[in-house]
Amino acid sequence: MRAALAAVPEAVPVDNPGWSGGMGSSLRAGLASLAAMEPEVSAVLVMLVDQPRIGAAAVARVLAAHRAGAGLVSAAYSGERGHPVLFAREHWEGVAQAAEGDRGARGYLRRHADAVALVECSDIAAPRRHRHPGGSPPARWVVSPCAPPWHRGSGRVSRHRHTIELPP
Repeated sequence: MRAALAAVPEAVPVDNPGWSGGMGSSLRAGLASLAAMEPEVSAVLVMLVDQPRIGAAAVARVLAAHRAGAGLVSAAYSGERGHPVLFAREHWEGVAQAAEGDRGARGYLRRHADAVALVECSDIAAPRRHRHPGGSPPARWVVSPCAPPWHRGSGRVSRHRHTIELPP
């Protein structure tokens, strides 16, 4: 995997030795690594790799809500919370503590539902999950400090982080 990432010099692999503990352990590993690497980062946006029909337009809407002042933002599909989800830095510790098993940040978002800005995205994205044949492959996380391509050339430096689930 590290050899494949060599083509993306901005990518920083983060090993998660507890990957078998589920998505929650991967989320904790990614948040801990990002917090240690980049103290100036104000938020993290989390996407799932098994939802390929969610793209740049949904990400842009979630980021716009954060730039407007929301600290917890979630895409919504016909009013139901989905991905991508954005957590401002002040929520990272609580998200990490709540991330257990395959629930990720679900419990944290439920407990803080009043603070979650829902951004309707059903007109631009489809949250249906793509299932890997034979079940989900084991996953590790990669945190990449590169700006997403839709922010390049915007006239200002934009260093959003990506957390990407990859098979080992």
